[in-house]
Amino acid sequence: MGMNENVDILVCHPDVRINKTLEAVFIQFEVMNPDTQEGTGKSHTVMMTMPDAMRLLRHMEHIQQKFCLPNPTIEIAMTEIPASKKKS
Repeated sequence: MGMNENVDILVCHPDVRINKTLEAVFIQFEVMNPDTQEGTGKSHTVMMTMPDAMRLLRHMEHIQQKFCLPNPTIEIAMTEIPASKKKS
């Protein structure tokens, strides 16, 4: 892996969740130590709007097809995140 790239954070073990209203996608990653390329146990979660998440998916699919990357062979578990309740 080209670790000489200009990156803000190196991550592994991505997990994706979606809220019940289908308005947002949550992507959780484990932070990696760039020197050892091992997970640190610390995680970060980012939230994306559904349009941005779908745009990212299309980019990933394009890269996969362009470079003939294999399909992932992982099991997908579906987890729903309840919509947050707005406080008055």
